[in-house]
Amino acid sequence: MEFALLLVLLVMNAFNMTTENPISHYRFDVNPVEICPKNATEFETAARTRNCSGNGRYLCAPDRNLSNLIEFCTDTKRSLFEKGNCVQLEGTGDLNHYPCVESFVSGCPTEPYTDDEIYKYPACLQLNLDFNCFVANKNCQKRLLTTTETYFNDSKDIDVLRNSEPETFDGSIKLQIVIFIVNGFLYVAVITGFVAIYLYKREKYKKGKKKWYLEKRKERDNH
Repeated sequence: MEFALLLVLLVMNAFNMTTENPISHYRFDVNPVEICPKNATEFETAARTRNCSGNGRYLCAPDRNLSNLIEFCTDTKRSLFEKGNCVQLEGTGDLNHYPCVESFVSGCPTEPYTDDEIYKYPACLQLNLDFNCFVANKNCQKRLLTTTETYFNDSKDIDVLRNSEPETFDGSIKLQIVIFIVNGFLYVAVITGFVAIYLYKREKYKKGKKKWYLEKRKERDNH
Protein backbone atom coordinates (compact mmCIF):
# COMPACT_ATOMS: atom_id res chain seq x y z
CA MET A 1 0.00 0.00 0.00
CA GLU A 2 2.95 2.40 0.86
CA PHE A 3 4.96 1.74 -2.46
CA ALA A 4 1.50 2.31 -4.34
CA LEU A 5 0.94 5.59 -2.54
CA LEU A 6 4.58 6.46 -3.12
CA LEU A 7 4.22 5.57 -6.80
CA VAL A 8 1.19 7.88 -7.07
CA LEU A 9 3.17 10.68 -5.44
CA LEU A 10 6.09 10.11 -7.81
CA VAL A 11 3.75 10.19 -10.82
CA MET A 12 2.16 13.40 -9.55
CA ASN A 13 5.59 14.88 -8.97
CA ALA A 14 6.68 13.90 -12.47
CA PHE A 15 3.49 15.45 -13.87
CA ASN A 16 4.20 18.70 -12.05
CA MET A 17 7.75 18.70 -13.33
CA THR A 18 6.61 18.24 -16.92
CA THR A 19 3.84 20.84 -16.73
CA GLU A 20 5.92 23.46 -14.93
CA ASN A 21 8.26 25.28 -17.28
CA PRO A 22 11.73 25.30 -15.67
CA ILE A 23 12.92 28.12 -17.95
CA SER A 24 10.16 30.54 -16.99
CA HIS A 25 10.12 33.26 -14.34
CA TYR A 26 13.76 34.23 -14.90
CA ARG A 27 14.76 37.58 -16.38
CA PHE A 28 17.04 35.82 -18.88
CA ASP A 29 16.88 32.62 -20.87
CA VAL A 30 18.02 29.43 -19.16
CA ASN A 31 18.57 26.01 -20.67
CA PRO A 32 18.02 22.74 -18.72
CA VAL A 33 20.99 20.35 -18.98
CA GLU A 34 21.69 16.86 -17.71
CA ILE A 35 25.06 17.79 -16.21
CA CYS A 36 27.05 20.93 -15.51
CA PRO A 37 30.76 21.25 -16.36
CA LYS A 38 32.90 19.16 -14.01
CA ASN A 39 36.19 21.03 -14.42
CA ALA A 40 37.71 24.25 -15.78
CA THR A 41 38.20 22.84 -19.28
CA GLU A 42 34.59 21.69 -19.60
CA PHE A 43 33.45 25.04 -18.17
CA GLU A 44 35.37 26.99 -20.81
CA THR A 45 34.05 24.73 -23.57
CA ALA A 46 30.45 25.16 -22.40
CA ALA A 47 30.94 28.92 -22.12
CA ARG A 48 32.19 29.13 -25.72
CA THR A 49 29.27 26.98 -26.89
CA ARG A 50 26.77 29.15 -25.03
CA ASN A 51 28.49 32.24 -26.45
CA CYS A 52 27.14 34.79 -24.01
CA SER A 53 27.02 38.24 -25.60
CA GLY A 54 27.75 41.65 -24.14
CA ASN A 55 28.39 41.61 -20.41
CA GLY A 56 26.79 38.19 -19.96
CA ARG A 57 28.75 35.42 -18.26
CA TYR A 58 28.21 31.69 -18.59
CA LEU A 59 27.14 29.82 -15.44
CA CYS A 60 25.55 26.47 -14.62
CA ALA A 61 23.66 25.76 -11.40
CA PRO A 62 20.52 24.16 -9.90
CA ASP A 63 17.23 25.99 -10.43
CA ARG A 64 15.06 27.39 -7.66
CA ASN A 65 13.14 24.11 -7.19
CA LEU A 66 16.17 21.82 -7.39
CA SER A 67 14.31 20.15 -10.24
CA ASN A 68 16.85 20.87 -12.99
CA LEU A 69 20.41 21.85 -13.64
CA ILE A 70 20.35 24.92 -15.87
CA GLU A 71 22.96 26.83 -17.83
CA PHE A 72 22.50 30.51 -18.56
CA CYS A 73 24.16 33.81 -19.31
CA THR A 74 23.97 35.81 -16.11
CA ASP A 75 23.92 39.60 -16.13
CA THR A 76 25.52 39.83 -12.68
CA LYS A 77 29.15 40.40 -11.78
CA ARG A 78 31.41 37.59 -10.62
CA SER A 79 30.36 36.74 -7.08
CA LEU A 80 32.13 35.12 -4.12
CA PHE A 81 30.31 32.48 -2.08
CA GLU A 82 31.16 31.45 1.45
CA LYS A 83 32.30 27.98 2.42
CA GLY A 84 29.57 25.70 3.75
CA ASN A 85 27.18 26.76 1.00
CA CYS A 86 26.10 25.50 -2.41
CA VAL A 87 24.13 27.72 -4.78
CA GLN A 88 20.81 27.76 -6.61
CA LEU A 89 19.29 30.23 -9.05
CA GLU A 90 16.40 31.89 -7.24
CA GLY A 91 14.13 34.89 -7.68
CA THR A 92 14.29 36.31 -11.17
CA GLY A 93 17.82 35.06 -11.74
CA ASP A 94 20.14 35.58 -8.77
CA LEU A 95 22.45 32.94 -7.33
CA ASN A 96 21.80 32.51 -3.61
CA HIS A 97 23.49 30.52 -0.88
CA TYR A 98 22.19 27.05 -0.08
CA PRO A 99 23.52 26.07 3.40
CA CYS A 100 24.84 22.51 3.36
CA VAL A 101 27.14 22.06 6.37
CA GLU A 102 24.54 20.31 8.51
CA SER A 103 22.39 18.84 5.75
CA PHE A 104 25.01 17.23 3.48
CA VAL A 105 26.59 13.87 4.17
CA SER A 106 29.69 14.97 2.28
CA GLY A 107 30.83 17.32 -0.48
CA CYS A 108 29.80 20.63 1.08
CA PRO A 109 32.28 23.38 0.04
CA THR A 110 35.12 23.73 2.54
CA GLU A 111 36.60 26.90 1.05
CA PRO A 112 35.16 30.12 -0.41
CA TYR A 113 34.68 30.01 -4.19
CA THR A 114 33.43 32.18 -7.02
CA ASP A 115 30.25 31.35 -8.91
CA ASP A 116 32.22 30.20 -11.96
CA GLU A 117 34.16 27.72 -9.81
CA ILE A 118 31.17 25.74 -8.57
CA TYR A 119 32.48 22.73 -10.52
CA LYS A 120 35.08 22.30 -7.77
CA TYR A 121 32.28 20.94 -5.58
CA PRO A 122 30.41 18.24 -7.55
CA ALA A 123 27.97 17.58 -4.69
CA CYS A 124 26.50 21.04 -5.36
CA LEU A 125 25.67 19.97 -8.91
CA GLN A 126 24.17 16.53 -8.29
CA LEU A 127 20.38 16.47 -7.97
CA ASN A 128 17.86 13.74 -7.34
CA LEU A 129 15.18 14.74 -9.84
CA ASP A 130 12.60 12.37 -8.35
CA PHE A 131 12.62 14.14 -4.98
CA ASN A 132 13.97 17.58 -6.01
CA CYS A 133 16.90 17.57 -3.64
CA PHE A 134 20.68 17.38 -3.59
CA VAL A 135 21.85 13.77 -3.68
CA ALA A 136 24.25 14.49 -0.81
CA ASN A 137 21.43 15.79 1.39
CA LYS A 138 20.72 13.47 4.34
CA ASN A 139 16.97 13.79 3.96
CA CYS A 140 17.22 13.06 0.25
CA GLN A 141 19.14 9.86 0.95
CA LYS A 142 16.62 8.85 3.61
CA ARG A 143 13.77 9.28 1.15
CA LEU A 144 15.64 7.25 -1.44
CA LEU A 145 16.37 4.53 1.13
CA THR A 146 12.75 4.49 2.30
CA THR A 147 11.57 4.21 -1.30
CA THR A 148 13.98 1.35 -1.98
CA GLU A 149 13.01 -0.51 1.19
CA THR A 150 9.32 -0.02 0.48
CA TYR A 151 9.77 -1.31 -3.06
CA PHE A 152 11.69 -4.41 -2.00
CA ASN A 153 9.32 -5.09 0.92
CA ASP A 154 6.35 -4.87 -1.42
CA SER A 155 8.17 -7.08 -3.91
CA LYS A 156 8.86 -9.65 -1.19
CA ASP A 157 5.21 -9.55 -0.11
CA ILE A 158 4.15 -10.13 -3.71
CA ASP A 159 6.61 -13.02 -4.04
CA VAL A 160 5.35 -14.54 -0.79
CA LEU A 161 1.78 -14.30 -2.02
CA ARG A 162 2.72 -15.82 -5.35
CA ASN A 163 4.62 -18.64 -3.70
CA SER A 164 1.85 -19.32 -1.22
CA GLU A 165 -0.97 -19.35 -3.76
CA PRO A 166 -0.38 -22.95 -4.96
CA GLU A 167 -0.02 -24.22 -1.41
CA THR A 168 -3.15 -22.37 -0.34
CA PHE A 169 -5.00 -23.69 -3.36
CA ASP A 170 -3.87 -27.27 -2.70
CA GLY A 171 -4.73 -26.92 0.97
CA SER A 172 -8.19 -25.67 0.08
CA ILE A 173 -8.80 -28.67 -2.19
CA LYS A 174 -7.55 -31.08 0.45
CA LEU A 175 -9.81 -29.50 3.06
CA GLN A 176 -12.81 -29.77 0.75
CA ILE A 177 -12.02 -33.44 0.11
CA VAL A 178 -11.77 -34.14 3.85
CA ILE A 179 -15.06 -32.34 4.49
CA PHE A 180 -16.71 -34.29 1.67
CA ILE A 181 -15.45 -37.62 3.06
CA VAL A 182 -16.52 -36.78 6.62
CA ASN A 183 -19.95 -35.70 5.43
CA GLY A 184 -20.21 -38.94 3.44
CA PHE A 185 -19.39 -41.02 6.51
CA LEU A 186 -21.89 -39.09 8.60
CA TYR A 187 -24.57 -39.54 5.94
CA VAL A 188 -23.93 -43.30 5.76
CA ALA A 189 -23.87 -43.55 9.56
CA VAL A 190 -27.21 -41.76 9.90
CA ILE A 191 -28.86 -43.91 7.21
CA THR A 192 -27.40 -47.05 8.77
CA GLY A 193 -28.70 -45.96 12.16
CA PHE A 194 -32.19 -45.38 10.84
CA VAL A 195 -32.19 -48.76 9.07
CA ALA A 196 -30.91 -50.52 12.20
CA ILE A 197 -33.60 -48.91 14.36
CA TYR A 198 -36.25 -49.80 11.81
CA LEU A 199 -35.13 -53.46 11.64
CA TYR A 200 -34.86 -53.65 15.44
CA LYS A 201 -38.37 -52.31 15.95
CA ARG A 202 -39.71 -54.56 13.18
CA GLU A 203 -38.14 -57.65 14.74
CA LYS A 204 -39.43 -56.63 18.15
CA TYR A 205 -42.90 -56.15 16.71
CA LYS A 206 -42.82 -59.63 15.10
CA LYS A 207 -41.68 -61.26 18.33
CA GLY A 208 -44.35 -59.42 20.28
CA LYS A 209 -47.03 -60.40 17.80
CA LYS A 210 -45.91 -64.04 17.82
CA LYS A 211 -45.92 -64.08 21.61
CA TRP A 212 -49.39 -62.56 21.71
CA TYR A 213 -50.62 -65.15 19.18
CA LEU A 214 -49.22 -68.04 21.20
CA GLU A 215 -50.78 -66.72 24.40
CA LYS A 216 -54.19 -66.38 22.74
CA ARG A 217 -53.91 -69.90 21.32
CA LYS A 218 -52.98 -71.25 24.73
CA GLU A 219 -56.02 -69.58 26.27
CA ARG A 220 -58.31 -71.16 23.66
CA ASP A 221 -56.82 -74.57 24.27
CA ASN A 222 -57.43 -74.27 28.02
CA HIS A 223 -61.07 -73.51 27.43
